Amino acid sequence: MTGTEVLREATGSRRPRIDIICPTYNRSTAIRPTLTGVLEQSVGDWRLLVVSDASSDDTEDVVLGCRDPRIALLRSERHGHPGGPRNVGLAHARAPYIAYLDHDDLWEPHHLRTLLEQLERGAEIVATGATYIDHEGRETGRTEPADMVWHPDLQAVYALFEPARVGHVRGVVESVGGWTTDTAGFEDWDLWWRLGEAGHAFQPVLERTAVIYRGSDTRTESVRARYAIPVGRTDSEDAARGCLDALADDGTRDRLAALYAADFADWWDALARDDRFRTAPGTARAEVLGALRERSDGARTHVFTQLRHARRRDGHLLYDPAWCTSKDQAARMSAVMRDRDVRQREFLHGLLARGASGG
Repeated sequence: MTGTEVLREATGSRRPRIDIICPTYNRSTAIRPTLTGVLEQSVGDWRLLVVSDASSDDTEDVVLGCRDPRIALLRSERHGHPGGPRNVGLAHARAPYIAYLDHDDLWEPHHLRTLLEQLERGAEIVATGATYIDHEGRETGRTEPADMVWHPDLQAVYALFEPARVGHVRGVVESVGGWTTDTAGFEDWDLWWRLGEAGHAFQPVLERTAVIYRGSDTRTESVRARYAIPVGRTDSEDAARGCLDALADDGTRDRLAALYAADFADWWDALARDDRFRTAPGTARAEVLGALRERSDGARTHVFTQLRHARRRDGHLLYDPAWCTSKDQAARMSAVMRDRDVRQREFLHGLLARGASGG
């Protein structure tokens, strides 16, 4: 099969305020709670576009069995990941705003209302808070005010918001090339990063309106790092390996943890001075910054916990693996981390230099 087949049009809302795009593949009856979460929204003028990625089970029959006329079902050719089906949904959207919903996530009844309140006030892109659950429905975590901040540098380095938490003005995603179909995993991070690089800003909100399933069998848990962030180079293999060994020393870890806290305190202050920095409405910026600094102080960690060694033509490289989708993003991450981790890198380079000199 090529192209897209419309299995059922939505007829219940001729002028929806918001279109919801839900990609799915072989979800069967397990998609019903996701559909129910949409049906229970306090806002009623929506349209749901379920896009089956050429499902081979009864998922499409389950969706067709939901008789609400606001639900459309599209069947796309097989893509193997959600980026393609989301682009199909965007091509069929007609509402002024777009929301996303993965087939294993849920919404609280006020989710669409929360998105629309911000979008209709002029925000281009909105991200809500979330609660996280495991496969048995037990809560495993929740967002806090310190999680609901945004800056393009943050977006470059961290995968901030799952799709089920995000809504945006129609057309903004197409303006940066749509969802990637090149790779499976972190399609949302890739898109949010490209939006930030193009000058589009996210408006975070505190309300935890999305319930996100996070389990060991999700696709992002199995994605391998494709790129490397260079951290240090040396001509000496002994120096490189000795540096990695030193990172296991308690005293070294304690020293790096203190440098980590200092680096991040400076970084948060620098981001907050930038007019692109966003916090959630109703939060005091000083309190959020205080919470971010406290989180960094209490982390008792450093940025080199995943550091690896590779032999190269020009010597030996110490690098951090980068779980991102493109060489351009890896380069952007490298630039942000180089500016952020000044003290920690100086300390690491000192370890390398002493190892190379036999000290």
